[in-house]
Amino acid sequence: MQVTEETINMPPGGEQSPTNQLDPMDAPVPGQSLTSDPQNMPYEGPPQTADPEEAIQEIIGILQEPATQKDIVSVLAAGFPVEAMVHSFALAGVAEGKFSADVAELIKPVLALYIIKMGLEANVPVTPFTDKVLSEEEQDMQRDEDTLANMEEVAPERAAHVKGEMFRKDFEELGNEQKSKLDAREQIRMKENEMSAVESDGSFLELGGQ
Repeated sequence: MQVTEETINMPPGGEQSPTNQLDPMDAPVPGQSLTSDPQNMPYEGPPQTADPEEAIQEIIGILQEPATQKDIVSVLAAGFPVEAMVHSFALAGVAEGKFSADVAELIKPVLALYIIKMGLEANVPVTPFTDKVLSEEEQDMQRDEDTLANMEEVAPERAAHVKGEMFRKDFEELGNEQKSKLDAREQIRMKENEMSAVESDGSFLELGGQ
């Protein structure tokens, strides 16, 4: 069967433009994987190694790089669980065809201990497991905090601008909340004045209070 590749005209700005990054239609169509040649993806072929020790040494070599160490310690300090971090490394190795899913499960405990050791040596608190299931809102907040922390290291001026925008937004929300409370109090006061202005109808409740 002959496969014809379709060419999508990119909007102005190139692949890195915000329009392309947020395009909701930029996703595979149903059945697209059935039209591609088999064994085309890294994980569809034989893994590069079947030795768990070799796979561990390769990942540890990446973790020992200064830039990676700094990122790992930063993420640990933010409270990111080691369990989720190890799962990410294992999943990436399988997706890239480095090792099989079985090897990934075998190396997870060793990687977890190594990352915990990195955190303890850096004197940062370590969260080993994902005990608490975060809501979508909490996940978004955690992601924003981690992004801002990394931005402060690589682009301090941009981080300061983002912080200012976040402060302005929070201040506006607080002001709107206080205004809503004042409006509610004003409505209550007006209702009380309306009730006190109503003439007595001589009910037995008023007679009992005299």
